[in-house]
Amino acid sequence: MDPMRVFVTVGTTQFDGLVQAVTSTEFLEGCLPPQSEVVVQYGRGPVPSFGNKKKDVKVRAFDFSNSLQDEMEHANLIISHAGAGSIMEALGPSPSSSTKNQKEPLKTVVVVIHAALMDNHQLELANALEKRGHIFVVHDPILLQQSETFRQIQQFCPIPFSGGDGGLDFATLVHDELGLSPE
Repeated sequence: MDPMRVFVTVGTTQFDGLVQAVTSTEFLEGCLPPQSEVVVQYGRGPVPSFGNKKKDVKVRAFDFSNSLQDEMEHANLIISHAGAGSIMEALGPSPSSSTKNQKEPLKTVVVVIHAALMDNHQLELANALEKRGHIFVVHDPILLQQSETFRQIQQFCPIPFSGGDGGLDFATLVHDELGLSPE
């Protein structure tokens, strides 16, 4: 298996469960191929300590950045909390893709639900985008440490997201999923 570049983001929140899962020995050694790189944006949480790395996996972490675009552009796997802004940024086209003649391979976006947040309001958006084939959803961050989950992520073939879905704009997509009528 080829090395991977994994970018993990929790946005402006604190999502210790996600950060702990992707910095664990189980994830770094059990799921990633050697020579991979993991970059973790950990937000308001504590600075992560990375698990025992017997494989040659490079790791780096930071709290906040003015833009995550460069990290997302260079990753081939993006693992994100379920915040709408982070999901939309991860699904969006990279600026360099419009200047290239060749088509870039589609990035896999994995969205991890933070069940402790506000009645789990992020679940509706994640479910809507998963149902349409744009993202892979993980409902508990601990599942990222399991090789079976990681195998499913690697086999996932995302459908490109073009800013709307089936002719619907983003607001309509959210309204439909929540069962609201557009104004």
